Amino acid sequence: QYASDIQGLLLSYTEGQIRQLALDRSGGMQSVAVGVARPLSERFQISADITASQYDGTPASGGVSETPDSGTLTYAWLSLIGTSLIREGDISILGLRYSEGGSSESTAVFLDTRYPLTQNLRLNPKLLVSHREISAGEATELLVRPGLRVLYHMARHVQFEIEAGGEFGSHDNGGGATNDSSGYYLYMGYSADF
Repeated sequence: QYASDIQGLLLSYTEGQIRQLALDRSGGMQSVAVGVARPLSERFQISADITASQYDGTPASGGVSETPDSGTLTYAWLSLIGTSLIREGDISILGLRYSEGGSSESTAVFLDTRYPLTQNLRLNPKLLVSHREISAGEATELLVRPGLRVLYHMARHVQFEIEAGGEFGSHDNGGGATNDSSGYYLYMGYSADF
């Protein structure tokens, strides 16, 4: 809209028309989710979740284009969680994620581990590998995201954190042309609980 506030809209629309514009921009959503977790042994647990959702389309009005219905979007997660595998207190999560909907289908495998080196120092290496197929133009995308987070408890209520990682991608547009990309990040911070 050209106006930045309701008062500006009242110069061109009635209050009833503005209420209708707001309703037109407010699409509904339906969602259902089911999850289950079950221990396999003293050190292993498996969990699975499935979610299906749909976002309603919105009509064109007030100079704003319509938004199409999303169709059914499906997400599924399967995780194997292991505890105290190498050292007491460590956690390892191996997961598989699948999503389908709109114009793409995606599968990802991830590994997330939390390993205590000492009472105050904890390492958290992680890796995500994702493959996405995009219907339009039969394009595909491969992403690899490694990362390492280090947590250090400096005092009883103070924690220092540093995380570094990257993202390496390859996008094939379906016509034989491939674009490679890479990016890196470094994050540092601390938290204090009072």
